[in-house]
Amino acid sequence: MQSSNRQSILMRPKKQYHVRNFENADKEYEKEQKKLEAKRMRYNNLVQHRKQAIWGDADEKKQLQEQRRKEIDEHLRIREQNKQAETMNDAKIVEFYDNQTVLNSHYENEQQQKKKEYLKEIMEENKRLVEHRNQLKQQEKSKEKEEFGNVPGFFDRHRSYR
Repeated sequence: MQSSNRQSILMRPKKQYHVRNFENADKEYEKEQKKLEAKRMRYNNLVQHRKQAIWGDADEKKQLQEQRRKEIDEHLRIREQNKQAETMNDAKIVEFYDNQTVLNSHYENEQQQKKKEYLKEIMEENKRLVEHRNQLKQQEKSKEKEEFGNVPGFFDRHRSYR
C-alpha cells in the first residue's frame, strides 16, 4: 500500500459544480422562440402594410400617407436636433481651442519675457566681468610702470653717436 501523504488525483476533495456547467437548453429554446416570434411579427406587419398600400381603400392609403408624413417629420426633427447639438459641440470645441491659444500665447509671452530678463542679466554680468578684467589689466600695467618706471627703457637711454 502507498503512504497517505503522497498526492493523488483520486484523493483530492470533491468540488461543488458551478451553475455555468449545467445545460441551458431551456433558456436557449426560449431565446430562439422570442427571436422567431419577433421575426414573425415584423413579417406580419410588413404583409399588413403592403396589403393596405396595394389593395387598401382610400382611407387606409390616406392613413398610411399620414403615418409616413409623421415619420418623416419625426426624422427631420431628430436631424435638426442633431445639427443643433453638433453646432453647439463645434462651438464648444472652438471656444476651448480659442481659450487654449490665448493661454498658450500668454505662456509664451511670459517665457519670452523671462528669457529676455535672463539674457539681460547675463549681459550685465558679462559687462561687469569685462570691466573688472579691464580694471585688473589697468592695475597690472600701473604696477609694472611703478616697478619698472625707474629703469630706463632701451629707447629712453641716452646715447652717444660717436
